[in-house]
Amino acid sequence: MSESNQFKNTKNPKSPFNWRKILVFFVLLFLLAYLISLIIINTSWFKNKITSQLQSRFPIQNEWEIGNISWIPFGKVNAYDLKTKLGEGGLSLVSIKTDPSWTTLFKGDVELEEITIQGVHLDLDLKWLIEQQSKLSTPVNKPPATLNNKQVELGKKSTEPLKNPVSETNKKQKAETKNQTKDNSAPKDAEPKVVVEIPNKWILVDDLKFTLRDGKTIIDQVDGIKLRLPISGKPTDGEVSYQFHENKYSQRIHWDGKQLSAENLSGKQFGVSYQWNVRCSISNPGTPFSFNLTAPKQAINTKINQPNYHWSLKALSAQANISLSGSLKAPYSWRGIIQASADGVTISEDQKTHKRAEFDTVRFTGDLNRGLLHVPLVEALGYDVSIIGNGAIQKNLYSYGVIRIITHERSSRFFNRVYRGTKAIKIEKKEYQFFESLDTADRGYCDLYFDGQLSNLMMRHNRSDHWQKVKPIIKKLISFKDEELKEDGILELSEEGE
Repeated sequence: MSESNQFKNTKNPKSPFNWRKILVFFVLLFLLAYLISLIIINTSWFKNKITSQLQSRFPIQNEWEIGNISWIPFGKVNAYDLKTKLGEGGLSLVSIKTDPSWTTLFKGDVELEEITIQGVHLDLDLKWLIEQQSKLSTPVNKPPATLNNKQVELGKKSTEPLKNPVSETNKKQKAETKNQTKDNSAPKDAEPKVVVEIPNKWILVDDLKFTLRDGKTIIDQVDGIKLRLPISGKPTDGEVSYQFHENKYSQRIHWDGKQLSAENLSGKQFGVSYQWNVRCSISNPGTPFSFNLTAPKQAINTKINQPNYHWSLKALSAQANISLSGSLKAPYSWRGIIQASADGVTISEDQKTHKRAEFDTVRFTGDLNRGLLHVPLVEALGYDVSIIGNGAIQKNLYSYGVIRIITHERSSRFFNRVYRGTKAIKIEKKEYQFFESLDTADRGYCDLYFDGQLSNLMMRHNRSDHWQKVKPIIKKLISFKDEELKEDGILELSEEGE
């Protein structure tokens, strides 16, 4: 009897062994699904899905390429070797690591806790950029390029003070803030708001390199750029650091819970001291921003020393203001003001002729509105040479304008000599005479009209109906200069020439 009971008990034992089998089965099933997911996300079909999203968000001429993709369950998602061509340059990224919020992801929303980008190289080709802008369709509404007769009067200085767009903008912001404080003042019985601390979200960029080129010619490079930018959460500080011409720079970026800002910053480039501040509200739709730069009144004494380009620039006093605002996602909405002026300007050539161009006053004004940069005034007034003009540049880089050059009799000889030596500018009437007589016997003038895309700008002389490209004119002038330097045995070889 006991043996039969023992047999019955061993027939259906209660053992955890079955649960272990089930657990092992689900673990193996999970690992199999994970391996299959890695295979799927690295197929060309899935990569094309990602590159098509990049193409729609960052529309460029060439397509994106992507290397490998990996992810860790409830962890980070990584993408490696992203790149695309930008003319002779391009954009490449060694890796992008994102830390998504899996709780919101299961609800159907994509929310990233952190983005880490490593090994970024932005190689920007100016020729490619101009070509892309030129393809934008913008209706051309071109007013006639004319010069006001009052502008032709020489030696006349404008006594109008240069407005400071930075101070004007700050005044408006203070007034708006004051009005909002009055209107939105909380009633006495209002309940205190409950502050919920939201964890910070970051964009981290390590080892960013920026190269600026014009076709195959590299203009300049900035290495070792690192970004640590908070984009959400409680107020905190980030940082931007970079290396430029063997000098290291570091800048603190503040996040106040709503927008990023860098305020009251100062620097010095090409002998000019300046201050600037920038604000960007990432949390608001459209990502609005504002940028202000001021170069206070100061004396300037700077030199340009490049092979066969040795110039000195001096000014007794100079000042400039730049104000720009709009939406980062809609460049068409950008608005801005550019103003600059200088007194007692001297430009001298330091290699051969040691000639000097002296101007009593130099002024530039421009305003940007809805994709149009309008330049109502450019003037450099002096006794020997005066230059005045105006023009405009549209969003698609279509530009037009006119420049009038007024010379004294002795300075006109230099221009005529260059004109005869280069024949760069075609004049159909009165050959070998670059200037026409002005009202006074010792003054001459000519008007140069410009029209077309910046990448293929055209020009004509006022006594000619023939339009010609500007680039060949510049090449002839440079060749004429180099030939004269070569004849005198002082031509310097550039790095390319070596």
